[in-house]
Order: sequence, then C-alpha cells, then structure tokens
Amino acid sequence: MEKLAQEVRGYADAEIDDVKLQAAKGLSRGTGAMAGILLIVQVAAALVLLLAFGGVLLLGEWMGSYGYAALIVAGVLLLLLIILWLCRSVLFKNTFVGLFTSMLSPEDAKVNPISTQKQLDEALARSKNRVRRSEENISARIQNARTYYAPKNLVSMGVKRDVVPVLLRLIGRRKKK
Repeated sequence: MEKLAQEVRGYADAEIDDVKLQAAKGLSRGTGAMAGILLIVQVAAALVLLLAFGGVLLLGEWMGSYGYAALIVAGVLLLLLIILWLCRSVLFKNTFVGLFTSMLSPEDAKVNPISTQKQLDEALARSKNRVRRSEENISARIQNARTYYAPKNLVSMGVKRDVVPVLLRLIGRRKKK
C-alpha cells in the first residue's frame, strides 16, 4: 500500500508539472503574440505620424513635389512594417517562455532552464510521458492489490499461514510416534 501511495504522489506531481508547463506554453505564446502585435502597432503609428510628416515635407521640398514625396515615404514605411511582420516569430516567439516557466516553477527553472518554444515542447512531451508512466504504474499496483486481496487469495493465504503449519506439526508428531 505504501508503494501505491508513492505512485499516486508521483502521479500527482507529474500532473502538476504538466499543468504548469501547459500554462507556461499558453501564456508565453499568447503574451508574445499580443506584445508583438502591440509593438508593431505602436511602431507603425509612431512612424506614420513622425517620419511620414517630416519625410514628406523634406522630400517634397527637395523633389519639388509633395505627392511623390508622400508616395516614397509611404513605401518605406510599408517596407518596414512588412519586415517587422515577417520577423515577428523571431522577435517575439521565445521572449516570454523563460519568464513564465521560471515564474510557474522556479525550482525547475534553476535545474533545467527552458527558454525556447522547442525546449518547452520537449519538456511537455517528457512531462506527458511521466504522467502516462505514473498512470500505468498506479493501474498495475491497483490490479495487483485487487488480485492479492481477492477473497480466494485471502482464504488460501490464511490456510497457508494458519492451517498448514499446524498440519505439518501434527504430521511431524505422528511420524515420531
């Protein structure tokens, strides 16, 4: 029974670790995506307001046409926005993984730091395997306990423990006589 209790504790620990890692994965992905979008929007707004206005005035005076200057400035800003959009996964994908894993399980973060989505996915796979093994061990222990404590086994164990020694002693006494 003690081993069963240890297995159940191990299973609970594995489940808790799995929930922590799932939470870290979800929070890091969600926060990373949100931060990326917010940053892109802020950069786009600031660029549109400051660079576009100043660039149009400067280029328009140099070229002699404010219309062409506005078109050039808009193209440059669009190019910058496209570059940011294409680099968003590199810039923001792994930014919050380490933060959330260290917040949710600081003792694990010291031993086995997780700082990328790939490491987080690998840790989740290991955690799921640990949970599955714990479930299998608990099921096997429960099945063994059912078999061991089945009425027919209890009777036979009782006979072996109580009746057989008495019979052997009696048989031994009869042979001596």
